[in-house]
Amino acid sequence: MINWLSRFFFANWRTKGVALFFAISIWFLAYQSETRKFSTTFTVRFVPRSPELAAIVGLRFSEEESDDDANAIQGAEAKIDVVLVGPRKQIDGRSKAGEAVFVIPVERDQNVQVLEQSDFQYPDGGVTISEIRPKTIYITQADVQERVITELETKIDVMHYDSGKEVVREILEPKTGELRIRGPESEIRKVSVEFSVSMNYRDRPVETEVEPRIEPEDELLLAALEIWDFNRESWVPATRPPKVKVRVRLEETKEVFLCDAAKLVFQLPLTQVACKVTLLDTPPGTDTIPVKFEGPKTQIDDLKEAYQSAVGITLSVPPPPAFHREKSARYTFSEDNLVLEGYPDVRVQRHDRRREELRAFWSYDVTVFVEKEEETDE
Repeated sequence: MINWLSRFFFANWRTKGVALFFAISIWFLAYQSETRKFSTTFTVRFVPRSPELAAIVGLRFSEEESDDDANAIQGAEAKIDVVLVGPRKQIDGRSKAGEAVFVIPVERDQNVQVLEQSDFQYPDGGVTISEIRPKTIYITQADVQERVITELETKIDVMHYDSGKEVVREILEPKTGELRIRGPESEIRKVSVEFSVSMNYRDRPVETEVEPRIEPEDELLLAALEIWDFNRESWVPATRPPKVKVRVRLEETKEVFLCDAAKLVFQLPLTQVACKVTLLDTPPGTDTIPVKFEGPKTQIDDLKEAYQSAVGITLSVPPPPAFHREKSARYTFSEDNLVLEGYPDVRVQRHDRRREELRAFWSYDVTVFVEKEEETDE
């Protein structure tokens, strides 16, 4: 029995091996060339050929407008069901690939697109598309409008900082401090931007580049918007916006102190004769004026304490630029000229009362007492 089996399997083994090889090859070729069908989904993205004129805001699968969500899509992307037909090998390769995305340009006045297999780059490698569902897409376009968002520094949202200090926000780039956007006329006015910057509780300034966050956060709205890239000087999708360079720093909280009586000291050049200074617009003998101080809270608090003390507050009036040493004259000064010693970050400004009265300058007279020449005997 064993000898019989040996003779059966191993007799003419070369001939049997060749036959087996051809049998497997024929089967493999027949298997690979077998025609198969495969159902899949393509993503179709419609883009306008003239994006500066129009934007695609909606798609429909039926000509009649309705509220049926199954037949209406906001935005410019649609899912299309297709059936691929071709050799098993090619079909198996496509079944393992991810979902394909195809971009189809649309003319300005085009409102319908009939999909053909050529739109998806088929036939390809013996594979064709036998079915496309839906085959007809109805397109809704809207006029594009451009808008400039100004005062970007006010859009900076600062996080993680000492709340006892004042936040100073600056836009370094773009140098205009503005951002240009464009999109559907019906939506563009709803758009706002915001920039998030973290100080990480540090006192030193932070300079960084941040992407604008578009609000409302709507994927369909973002898909229809473009932002002007000031670096490349071209329009880019709002989903990939240009970065804006910002600087954020902290300052001591500012306060204002309205002082009704700050003492004045007039600094005059040295002269060989006596001089008398008379401040005008004040009662005779008065050497104080009302002023407004603005600066860090700590320094303003010290000023208030000094004002309440016997020492008071003293301001220096610098020498006039063209002083007449030998004759009397009238001069003027403004609060901006006054010098306040010991408070480097405090600014001296016009008192609110004088601002309301539209009085910009103070005047004072300098009387020079010229010495009389002594009479000589002839």
